[in-house]
Amino acid sequence: MRLSIAQGIAGPLLYASAAVVGGLADPGYSHVSNAVSELTASGAPNQSALIPVFALTELQKIAFGVGVLLVVRDMSRTLMASAILIAVIGVLGLGFARFPMDQIGAPTSFDGQMHIAIVSISAVLAIAAITLAGIGWRSVHNGEHLSKWSFITLTIMLGSGLASALVVANGWPGLGGWQRINIGAFSAWQIATAVHLLRRIEADDWNEPRASVVLFNCRRLQSDAAGEPPWRSAMR
Repeated sequence: MRLSIAQGIAGPLLYASAAVVGGLADPGYSHVSNAVSELTASGAPNQSALIPVFALTELQKIAFGVGVLLVVRDMSRTLMASAILIAVIGVLGLGFARFPMDQIGAPTSFDGQMHIAIVSISAVLAIAAITLAGIGWRSVHNGEHLSKWSFITLTIMLGSGLASALVVANGWPGLGGWQRINIGAFSAWQIATAVHLLRRIEADDWNEPRASVVLFNCRRLQSDAAGEPPWRSAMR
Protein backbone atom coordinates (compact mmCIF):
# COMPACT_ATOMS: atom_id res chain seq x y z
CA MET A 1 0.00 0.00 0.00
CA ARG A 2 2.82 2.41 0.85
CA LEU A 3 4.41 1.74 -2.53
CA SER A 4 1.19 2.61 -4.34
CA ILE A 5 0.73 5.80 -2.33
CA ALA A 6 4.36 6.78 -2.98
CA GLN A 7 3.62 6.83 -6.71
CA GLY A 8 1.68 10.03 -6.00
CA ILE A 9 5.08 11.59 -5.28
CA ALA A 10 7.25 9.77 -7.81
CA GLY A 11 4.83 10.21 -10.73
CA PRO A 12 4.61 14.02 -10.69
CA LEU A 13 8.37 14.33 -10.19
CA LEU A 14 9.06 12.05 -13.14
CA TYR A 15 6.52 13.93 -15.27
CA ALA A 16 8.10 17.29 -14.47
CA SER A 17 11.59 15.94 -15.15
CA ALA A 18 10.56 14.48 -18.51
CA ALA A 19 8.88 17.73 -19.54
CA VAL A 20 11.90 19.83 -18.60
CA VAL A 21 14.47 17.53 -20.22
CA GLY A 22 12.31 17.04 -23.30
CA GLY A 23 11.96 20.78 -23.73
CA LEU A 24 15.67 21.38 -23.31
CA ALA A 25 16.42 18.70 -25.90
CA ASP A 26 14.38 20.60 -28.52
CA PRO A 27 16.02 23.98 -29.29
CA GLY A 28 12.81 25.35 -30.81
CA TYR A 29 10.63 24.46 -27.84
CA SER A 30 9.48 27.02 -25.25
CA HIS A 31 8.09 26.04 -21.86
CA VAL A 32 6.20 29.34 -21.81
CA SER A 33 4.68 29.23 -25.28
CA ASN A 34 4.38 25.54 -26.13
CA ALA A 35 2.04 22.96 -24.59
CA VAL A 36 3.47 19.88 -22.91
CA SER A 37 1.65 17.71 -25.46
CA GLU A 38 3.76 19.24 -28.22
CA LEU A 39 6.74 17.30 -26.86
CA THR A 40 5.06 14.07 -28.02
CA ALA A 41 3.09 15.48 -30.97
CA SER A 42 3.13 13.69 -34.30
CA GLY A 43 6.57 14.20 -35.80
CA ALA A 44 8.11 15.72 -32.66
CA PRO A 45 11.88 15.07 -32.55
CA ASN A 46 11.86 13.27 -29.19
CA GLN A 47 8.44 11.64 -29.41
CA SER A 48 9.65 8.04 -29.33
CA ALA A 49 11.77 8.66 -26.23
CA LEU A 50 9.21 10.66 -24.26
CA ILE A 51 6.01 8.70 -24.90
CA PRO A 52 7.10 5.68 -22.79
CA VAL A 53 8.15 7.98 -19.94
CA PHE A 54 4.86 9.86 -19.91
CA ALA A 55 2.99 6.55 -20.17
CA LEU A 56 4.85 5.37 -17.07
CA THR A 57 3.66 8.44 -15.16
CA GLU A 58 0.07 7.53 -16.08
CA LEU A 59 0.60 4.03 -14.71
CA GLN A 60 1.94 5.60 -11.54
CA LYS A 61 -1.20 7.75 -11.36
CA ILE A 62 -3.36 4.62 -11.63
CA ALA A 63 -1.35 2.95 -8.86
CA PHE A 64 -1.70 6.06 -6.71
CA GLY A 65 -5.46 6.18 -7.23
CA VAL A 66 -5.78 2.52 -6.29
CA GLY A 67 -3.59 3.05 -3.23
CA VAL A 68 -5.70 5.99 -2.08
CA LEU A 69 -8.85 3.94 -2.61
CA LEU A 70 -7.54 1.14 -0.42
CA VAL A 71 -6.67 3.58 2.34
CA VAL A 72 -9.89 5.63 2.38
CA ARG A 73 -12.44 2.91 1.61
CA ASP A 74 -13.50 2.75 5.28
CA MET A 75 -13.32 6.50 5.81
CA SER A 76 -15.49 8.26 3.26
CA ARG A 77 -17.41 7.40 0.11
CA THR A 78 -16.62 10.85 -1.20
CA LEU A 79 -12.90 10.19 -0.86
CA MET A 80 -13.39 6.81 -2.52
CA ALA A 81 -15.00 8.52 -5.50
CA SER A 82 -12.09 10.97 -5.68
CA ALA A 83 -9.57 8.11 -5.66
CA ILE A 84 -11.43 6.28 -8.41
CA LEU A 85 -11.40 9.40 -10.57
CA ILE A 86 -7.63 9.72 -10.11
CA ALA A 87 -7.18 6.18 -11.41
CA VAL A 88 -9.56 6.84 -14.32
CA ILE A 89 -7.54 9.92 -15.28
CA GLY A 90 -4.46 7.69 -15.41
CA VAL A 91 -6.24 5.16 -17.62
CA LEU A 92 -7.34 7.91 -19.99
CA GLY A 93 -3.81 9.31 -19.99
CA LEU A 94 -2.48 6.07 -21.45
CA GLY A 95 -4.43 7.01 -24.56
CA PHE A 96 -2.00 9.85 -25.27
CA ALA A 97 0.51 7.28 -26.48
CA ARG A 98 -1.98 6.10 -29.10
CA PHE A 99 -3.46 9.51 -29.93
CA PRO A 100 -0.69 12.15 -30.08
CA MET A 101 -1.36 15.82 -30.59
CA ASP A 102 -1.27 17.21 -34.13
CA GLN A 103 1.58 19.53 -34.97
CA ILE A 104 0.59 23.20 -34.67
CA GLY A 105 -0.72 24.38 -38.04
CA ALA A 106 -1.21 20.85 -39.41
CA PRO A 107 -4.65 19.65 -40.57
CA THR A 108 -6.73 18.14 -37.77
CA SER A 109 -6.56 14.35 -37.76
CA PHE A 110 -8.62 11.72 -35.97
CA ASP A 111 -5.71 11.13 -33.57
CA GLY A 112 -5.57 14.85 -32.87
CA GLN A 113 -9.30 15.01 -32.18
CA MET A 114 -9.05 12.06 -29.81
CA HIS A 115 -6.13 13.74 -28.05
CA ILE A 116 -8.21 16.86 -27.47
CA ALA A 117 -11.12 14.73 -26.21
CA ILE A 118 -8.88 12.94 -23.70
CA VAL A 119 -7.43 16.25 -22.48
CA SER A 120 -10.90 17.74 -22.04
CA ILE A 121 -12.37 14.75 -20.21
CA SER A 122 -9.30 14.43 -17.98
CA ALA A 123 -9.51 18.12 -17.04
CA VAL A 124 -13.14 17.75 -15.97
CA LEU A 125 -12.38 14.60 -13.99
CA ALA A 126 -9.42 16.28 -12.28
CA ILE A 127 -11.65 19.16 -11.15
CA ALA A 128 -14.21 16.64 -9.89
CA ALA A 129 -11.59 14.56 -8.06
CA ILE A 130 -10.17 17.57 -6.25
CA THR A 131 -13.62 18.91 -5.37
CA LEU A 132 -14.65 15.56 -3.90
CA ALA A 133 -11.38 15.35 -1.99
CA GLY A 134 -11.92 18.82 -0.54
CA ILE A 135 -15.38 17.84 0.62
CA GLY A 136 -14.33 14.40 1.85
CA TRP A 137 -11.27 15.38 3.86
CA ARG A 138 -13.20 18.13 5.63
CA SER A 139 -15.18 15.50 7.55
CA VAL A 140 -12.19 13.27 8.41
CA HIS A 141 -10.13 13.52 11.56
CA ASN A 142 -7.00 15.63 10.88
CA GLY A 143 -8.06 16.10 7.27
CA GLU A 144 -8.91 19.81 7.45
CA HIS A 145 -5.56 21.00 6.11
CA LEU A 146 -5.71 18.71 3.09
CA SER A 147 -9.28 19.84 2.50
CA LYS A 148 -8.14 23.47 2.40
CA TRP A 149 -5.23 22.53 0.11
CA SER A 150 -7.71 20.82 -2.21
CA PHE A 151 -9.92 23.90 -2.50
CA ILE A 152 -6.90 26.16 -3.06
CA THR A 153 -5.74 23.80 -5.80
CA LEU A 154 -9.22 23.85 -7.30
CA THR A 155 -9.16 27.65 -7.46
CA ILE A 156 -5.74 27.69 -9.13
CA MET A 157 -6.74 25.06 -11.67
CA LEU A 158 -9.99 26.80 -12.57
CA GLY A 159 -8.19 30.13 -12.97
CA SER A 160 -5.32 28.76 -15.04
CA GLY A 161 -7.72 26.66 -17.10
CA LEU A 162 -9.77 29.73 -17.94
CA ALA A 163 -6.60 31.65 -18.80
CA SER A 164 -5.46 28.82 -21.09
CA ALA A 165 -8.81 28.86 -22.89
CA LEU A 166 -8.59 32.63 -23.41
CA VAL A 167 -5.03 32.34 -24.71
CA VAL A 168 -6.04 29.70 -27.26
CA ALA A 169 -9.20 31.53 -28.32
CA ASN A 170 -7.38 34.82 -28.92
CA GLY A 171 -4.09 33.45 -30.23
CA TRP A 172 -2.13 35.03 -27.39
CA PRO A 173 1.27 33.74 -26.26
CA GLY A 174 1.79 31.97 -22.96
CA LEU A 175 -0.23 28.76 -23.35
CA GLY A 176 2.63 26.64 -22.06
CA GLY A 177 3.03 28.76 -18.95
CA TRP A 178 -0.65 28.64 -17.99
CA GLN A 179 -0.83 24.94 -18.73
CA ARG A 180 2.15 24.28 -16.49
CA ILE A 181 0.52 26.22 -13.65
CA ASN A 182 -2.53 24.01 -14.06
CA ILE A 183 -0.58 20.76 -14.22
CA GLY A 184 1.74 21.91 -11.43
CA ALA A 185 -1.19 22.62 -9.12
CA PHE A 186 -2.63 19.15 -9.69
CA SER A 187 0.80 17.55 -9.24
CA ALA A 188 1.42 19.43 -6.00
CA TRP A 189 -1.99 18.30 -4.75
CA GLN A 190 -1.10 14.68 -5.58
CA ILE A 191 2.16 14.98 -3.67
CA ALA A 192 0.46 16.64 -0.70
CA THR A 193 -2.17 13.89 -0.61
CA ALA A 194 0.47 11.17 -0.82
CA VAL A 195 2.57 12.72 1.97
CA HIS A 196 -0.52 13.11 4.16
CA LEU A 197 -1.56 9.49 3.69
CA LEU A 198 1.96 8.14 4.24
CA ARG A 199 2.17 10.08 7.50
CA ARG A 200 -1.19 8.72 8.62
CA ILE A 201 -0.10 5.20 7.79
CA GLU A 202 3.15 5.69 9.71
CA ALA A 203 1.35 7.14 12.73
CA ASP A 204 -1.56 4.71 12.46
CA ASP A 205 -3.81 7.78 12.71
CA TRP A 206 -7.18 6.62 11.35
CA ASN A 207 -9.91 5.95 13.79
CA GLU A 208 -9.97 8.91 16.16
CA PRO A 209 -13.37 10.55 15.63
CA ARG A 210 -13.90 14.26 15.24
CA ALA A 211 -15.20 16.12 18.30
CA SER A 212 -18.53 16.85 16.60
CA VAL A 213 -19.08 13.16 15.99
CA VAL A 214 -18.24 12.32 19.60
CA LEU A 215 -20.65 14.98 20.84
CA PHE A 216 -23.46 13.74 18.63
CA ASN A 217 -22.93 10.13 19.71
CA CYS A 218 -22.93 11.16 23.38
CA ARG A 219 -26.18 13.03 22.91
CA ARG A 220 -27.63 10.07 21.06
CA LEU A 221 -26.78 7.77 23.97
CA GLN A 222 -28.39 10.27 26.36
CA SER A 223 -31.52 10.46 24.22
CA ASP A 224 -31.74 6.67 24.02
CA ALA A 225 -31.53 6.48 27.79
CA ALA A 226 -34.19 9.16 28.18
CA GLY A 227 -36.43 7.72 25.49
CA GLU A 228 -36.11 10.81 23.27
CA PRO A 229 -35.64 10.81 19.51
CA PRO A 230 -32.00 11.52 18.51
CA TRP A 231 -32.90 14.70 16.61
CA ARG A 232 -34.37 16.32 19.71
CA SER A 233 -31.23 15.64 21.75
CA ALA A 234 -29.06 16.98 18.92
CA MET A 235 -30.97 20.27 19.04
CA ARG A 236 -29.83 20.99 22.58
